[in-house]
Amino acid sequence: MLAKFIFIPFLLISFLSFGQSPVIDKNKKTTLVFIGGFGHTKMGLKKMFKDFKKRYPKLQEYKIVYYTYNTRLKKIKKEIKKHESKKIKLAGYSIGANLALKLAGELNKEKLIHFTFIDPWFTCSNWGDDLEQTSLSFQQKINQLPFHSFLVYGSDFVVKNNKGLSKIAGPFGTKQCKACYMFLKTTWNGKGKVFKSGAGHRYFPELYIKQFLNAQVLK
Repeated sequence: MLAKFIFIPFLLISFLSFGQSPVIDKNKKTTLVFIGGFGHTKMGLKKMFKDFKKRYPKLQEYKIVYYTYNTRLKKIKKEIKKHESKKIKLAGYSIGANLALKLAGELNKEKLIHFTFIDPWFTCSNWGDDLEQTSLSFQQKINQLPFHSFLVYGSDFVVKNNKGLSKIAGPFGTKQCKACYMFLKTTWNGKGKVFKSGAGHRYFPELYIKQFLNAQVLK
């Protein structure tokens, strides 16, 4: 009977501990912050990264947090602070690029070691002046980003379509501020950090993950 009372608590502790990896968690010193675009829900982002982790095991090395593009900036900053990560890599997809750029300006510059625009969706109301040229604020924010940063894009209509109409815009509006895209290309192209693909907009998150994992500058 005494052995039974000793064994049961021991079994319970073992069960609760099973599957936990405290050593691995401590090694996750880098947080990957991903901000989604139109159509991305919290649940959708969760499923997407669950799938990515299965197919790209290297992602297990990172603490991954994700947000929708309309999440409050204050909330994201508060939650990121809780992680106490030594390093942060930030990526903004589609319209989420606008929030990501704002967030980058609020983070500790020493912690933010990498930034990525994934087929970004910029608007004149955010970053352009009255003539739809890049505002001084936009240029300053770009120049303050880490040196090892990416622009991953493939939407030719962003630069070439005179009407600035996006194939996926629908009722949500249009992609504007073409000067913002040109400024980015000019700024980062010479450093070999601009990646272009003919793939559709929906495939860009995965293209980013591949670039992210294969990039020499990130190792």
